[in-house]
Amino acid sequence: MVTDAKMDWRRFEPLTEDEAEESRLERLVTEKSLSRQDLAVILFGLRVRSGFGKEDFGI
Repeated sequence: MVTDAKMDWRRFEPLTEDEAEESRLERLVTEKSLSRQDLAVILFGLRVRSGFGKEDFGI
């Protein structure tokens, strides 16, 4: 899943161009040992409700 110290996102479309956010996501995926299947389950199962933004989650 990791190539050249960067995540392989072939099946996913990153929503951020912010390097800090991208690094945080990659670190979280690695630390929690999340697989592509784990990510897909989360992303297909949840989304943030309309009206909530990153600031509501401390991001």
